[in-house]
Amino acid sequence: MIIYLSMLDTSEQRNKFAELYNSHKMRLSFVAGRYLTDRQLVEDVVHETFMTAIENKSKVFAMDKTEFMKWSYVVVKHKCHDITRGTKQKPELPFEEIDEIPDYNSSVEEKMVQQDTFERIVTHLGSLDEVNRRILEMKYILEMSMQEIAEKLGFTVAQVNSRIARARTKVKMLTERELSDDEHI
Repeated sequence: MIIYLSMLDTSEQRNKFAELYNSHKMRLSFVAGRYLTDRQLVEDVVHETFMTAIENKSKVFAMDKTEFMKWSYVVVKHKCHDITRGTKQKPELPFEEIDEIPDYNSSVEEKMVQQDTFERIVTHLGSLDEVNRRILEMKYILEMSMQEIAEKLGFTVAQVNSRIARARTKVKMLTERELSDDEHI
């Protein structure tokens, strides 16, 4: 992050950028991971997205959190598509956001367990149908309200709530089952 901060003029810009970076880096990695399977490419896309943010700092710093999330999501998606067109890599892994992001203040051991658990959750997201994956993406990545999701997809708010609850329950059950099976090995 030091590289990014050195490219900014004022301490106010540096503070704002640090806040954006810390708030969104993991989410943007998750979004990129939805399209790319190579971890290095995911990191490259996130880096390029933050570089684009700095290049457009006057626009970016005027955005609120939701606007930045939507803008950065689109940038990540386009950069991923540029890469997949160039390498003919196909999106394989539905990599939606989950409620808990690993805590950066935890120990290395805790981080490893959290990362392992997260990777298992992401794997099980692939067992969801496309509509439920899209609803989770809208809720947790784009941070859309239930009302916005319902309007966009032509569902009622109750249907959106129900789909989210069922999808989360299914992923949780599969993940817990896998973790339980690993403990018995």
